[in-house]
Amino acid sequence: MGWNEVRAVVRTGLLRDLAADATCYFVHSFAFVPDDAAVVTGVTEYGGADFVSAIERGNVVGTQFHPEKSQKHGVGLLARFLQM
Repeated sequence: MGWNEVRAVVRTGLLRDLAADATCYFVHSFAFVPDDAAVVTGVTEYGGADFVSAIERGNVVGTQFHPEKSQKHGVGLLARFLQM
């Protein structure tokens, strides 16, 4: 629980304008492990390992963090989501 950096691994869609130092708010320790690595658009390091923190496929977008609680970076993500 807390603030962690989200790194865009694909700069399209939701994370296309995400700042290199963007920190977002995580509320739990669950980790999503997709069957298809091609859906991964963002990762976050925690405890020395990366985990998936954002995915996209077509018009489906998901984040492991809470954009609505992530202050300026979250506002940007929500604006891009509405544009999509």
